[in-house]
Amino acid sequence: MPGRQSTRQGGGEPERDLQLSPGDVDLLLDEVSRIFSTEDRAGAFLRTVRFPGRLVPSWTDALGFWTTIFTALDSGAMEEPYRRLIVGALRVYSANQVLIDLQDRYAEDQVAPEQEAESPAEPEPACHVVLRVTSEEERGTAEAWLADLGFDPREEWVSATAVSFRLNEADSTVVTEQLRALPDIGWTVVPPGQPDYLLRQLFVEGPDGRSFRFSDVPASSTVGSVGEELIEQYPEGLPGSDQPLVIDRVAADGSGRRTNPDNTLAEEGITEDSRLRVGFQRRAAAVNPLDRREALFRVRNQLQQYVDANPEFRVWPNSPALPTEYDIEFTQPSFGPPVTPGEQPPDLDRHELSIVLGQDFPITAPRVRWLTEVFHPNVFPTYDCDLLREREYMRGLVCLGTLAESYQPALDFAELCKTLRDIAGYRNYSVFAPDDAADPVTGQPLLHGDFYDRYAAQWVLSSEGQARIAKIGGMPVRRIPTSRTVRYGFEIELDT
Repeated sequence: MPGRQSTRQGGGEPERDLQLSPGDVDLLLDEVSRIFSTEDRAGAFLRTVRFPGRLVPSWTDALGFWTTIFTALDSGAMEEPYRRLIVGALRVYSANQVLIDLQDRYAEDQVAPEQEAESPAEPEPACHVVLRVTSEEERGTAEAWLADLGFDPREEWVSATAVSFRLNEADSTVVTEQLRALPDIGWTVVPPGQPDYLLRQLFVEGPDGRSFRFSDVPASSTVGSVGEELIEQYPEGLPGSDQPLVIDRVAADGSGRRTNPDNTLAEEGITEDSRLRVGFQRRAAAVNPLDRREALFRVRNQLQQYVDANPEFRVWPNSPALPTEYDIEFTQPSFGPPVTPGEQPPDLDRHELSIVLGQDFPITAPRVRWLTEVFHPNVFPTYDCDLLREREYMRGLVCLGTLAESYQPALDFAELCKTLRDIAGYRNYSVFAPDDAADPVTGQPLLHGDFYDRYAAQWVLSSEGQARIAKIGGMPVRRIPTSRTVRYGFEIELDT
């Protein structure tokens, strides 16, 4: 299809579509398949670019669906297809780097200035509002609400989970006050001149190390609202929650850059797939030195008592006086990572871990990492895989589950040691698997849950996995609901 000409509707000289190379056509196909990866997302997008409805194929899987769409485009299904696909997708996901690069690469193919002049003049500055909607009925209801409030809404873009309307009001304060009267629906006001697009996904790490995925987040949302929404995922609260939030943008090497919570995500340069870390601000002398000293003594004594009662459990402190780090070793039947992905994991008995007591201990919970290779849903991989290559800084991080969620400064470290052995032995683990959800490509259960290693989680849910776990004295899988919220218009789930 590269090089095909089209005639603009209404007649006139033929206009060339963007002249994408075959490789870039494949790149665009892969990207739209990734972004619009469900039937609802794909259908909403195709309607916005005016793809003929009669040519929309039945849904199988994302890549197969979009391959059929691109075949239809190659046969002339609509005018200027590449231009309309790229421009339409960027209207919703303006921070998508693949689409930005494609647009920049073919800048010379953009509409000529005299053609741009045919577009209507830009209206006066006005607010936009992004509303969380998941159906055409909800979109129509939201538009009617805005019309009843006198805002004369004009649709800017629509996705499978949200819609943006341009209003006839330029004062964002007025709009915000009026929207408070709306029914319970997620919304974000975009002041005049601010960017109006969605970030397809963000990864946000909580104070206890758990990672959440935020989907379709308005770029005009404040960083602080993202942090507040994450804290809402902890209904029982967290230690230090009476302190102000601090939110860092996490670099590839795990280092953090402090953000301004009052700035928008766009102002902070946060793009798709960025990672944020949410914590609580430390005050000077927040940890009483005497309390910390007492706590370090207590931990040392509790660990020694546990070792005395369990000789197979060994501990190496980093100091003979007041240790702040411990290397531990114990034996427990468990499983190591498969030699080849998809194979059964081998048996494993020996485990090495580290326990680090940070500067804010005992106010904050200890951080535990697995050092040896283990195959467990609640341990971030220590073996070579794409998860580890993407997030090396999370290597071996242990999700302590309820122990971390209900952490108290008086935590008994003998109980922590027992919990670690139970984790290794699959007597303490957490995976959520919907009964009716399956990956359209592999046919395997679609996972959303409280785990760090999706490959281990997938294996745990298999009949072979459950049989192997029972054989070493482990417990059957527990099914729990996933956490979702739309208070700010975000959809949130534990990062898989």
